[in-house]
Parts: sequence; C-alpha cells; structure tokens
Amino acid sequence: MSELGGLQSAVAQQEALVELLAGRPEAAEARLRRGYERLEEMGEKALLASTAVMLAQALYVQGRHREAAEFCRVSEEAAGDEDLSAQVGCRAVRAKLLVLEGRLEAAEASAAEAVRMGERTDFLTLHADALVDLGEVLSQSGRSDAADGALREALELYRRKGDAVSAGRVRSRLEATASRDRIR
Repeated sequence: MSELGGLQSAVAQQEALVELLAGRPEAAEARLRRGYERLEEMGEKALLASTAVMLAQALYVQGRHREAAEFCRVSEEAAGDEDLSAQVGCRAVRAKLLVLEGRLEAAEASAAEAVRMGERTDFLTLHADALVDLGEVLSQSGRSDAADGALREALELYRRKGDAVSAGRVRSRLEATASRDRIR
C-alpha cells in the first residue's frame, strides 16, 4: 500500500470498525473522515465507496441522518457492482433511513436486498450486520416476530465468526424484546 502513495494512511476502516464495536461512533467518524478526505484527494474510488458507507453508518448511529444519506449516495456512486461490502452497507443504511421517512415497504425491500447480497458472500459479519439492520427495520414496522428471527440468524453468524462483541449486543436485544413481551 505504501507504493500507492500513502494509501495506508488513508485507510482507517479497521480502526473505525473497532471504534464502532466499542460504541464510539464519534471516534469512528473522525478516523473515517480523515481517510475519506485523503481518498477523495487521490481520486481513489473503490476504497472511497466502502469508507463512505462506513461513515454513513457512524453518522446514522449518531442520529445525523441527513449526512448519513449523503455518504450513502457517495458510496452508491463510487461502488462497483462487485464491491459487495459497499453495496450491502448502502442498502442497509438506506433501509434504516427510509424507515425514518415512513416508507416502510421500501425500507423492508432495501434491507432484504442487503441480506440477500450478504448471504451470497463468505463474509459472515457482513451478512450478520445486514440481518441486524433488517431486524431493526422489521421492528420499526411492527413485525417483532420477524425481527427476532432476523436477529437470531445474525446471532448464529456472529457466533460462527467468533465476533463475541456483536453476538453479545444481539443477545441483549433479543433478551430485552423477550422481557418486554413477558411484561405485556
């Protein structure tokens, strides 16, 4: 990467992923923005697409939905058809944004497409992340049983990958849902 003109300093995706897993989306955003700006200066498109979608995810978590939508658009424009990470991520973030607009059918369709694309890969966490986002969309649409099903499938994929942090988060969400259901 150093032969490509300092590309390694522009790519902060792994560090940002750690920040997101640690529940620090602001720190992830800071790392990703620096990388995004450097990639944009270089005219590099492939890494730009995946960096932009990660930035969209970090912004979405912070409630900065307009900015998240803009970075989704950038990622969609820069991503090649074969860039499944960016393609899946864009659809997943877009789905959550569509829910906020009250466009539930479009949101479910986008989230389901992200899952279908994710399951065609051997990237278990990509597939599981898409399932978690589908679960969020389904939950917002009032389809709690279907949401729980998506979350249980994501939990199994995280376990298979050995992603204990993400598995723990999903397990906690499922337990919270079960507790609410028992109270009702």
